[in-house]
Amino acid sequence: MPESENSTSGELEQRNEVRGQGDNQPDRHIRENRARLWQDLKSLTQSVVERMNTVEELRNRTGGLEYQIGSADQIIVNNRSTPAMSLTVTLLLSSIEICITTQFQGSSLLKRETREILDIDEESGHTLLRNNERRLLTVEEAVYQTLRQFLHVGTISN
Repeated sequence: MPESENSTSGELEQRNEVRGQGDNQPDRHIRENRARLWQDLKSLTQSVVERMNTVEELRNRTGGLEYQIGSADQIIVNNRSTPAMSLTVTLLLSSIEICITTQFQGSSLLKRETREILDIDEESGHTLLRNNERRLLTVEEAVYQTLRQFLHVGTISN
């Protein structure tokens, strides 16, 4: 029986690396940069949320924010005011999905959801994010654009 029919892909990858055949430097480089980008995104998001909660003017505008890790590949930020807003950032294979859900109270509960995919991209030796308009963003720019929506939650109407 051929080796591939009797082994999992992970086992084959390990065997190929031992033989020196599977150590694909570009793929390893991309995986390492993806992991570094994700860690930077989590750390900066947490840091900015903490800062927004300590600055009185920002805390008043957002109602206070709550940061949590949903899983190893997910960040969740919620506000503590109405309309209720929830941000979920999910690491995918070659992109990051941003989902923002806003719930409005009133005669009936209304919910609005927006999604955006940021592609993970390599440019001039740097790992960046590419938005739907094909614009390259640093981690700092992506965090700013995403979290600033909490500053305007009081001006959103259903």
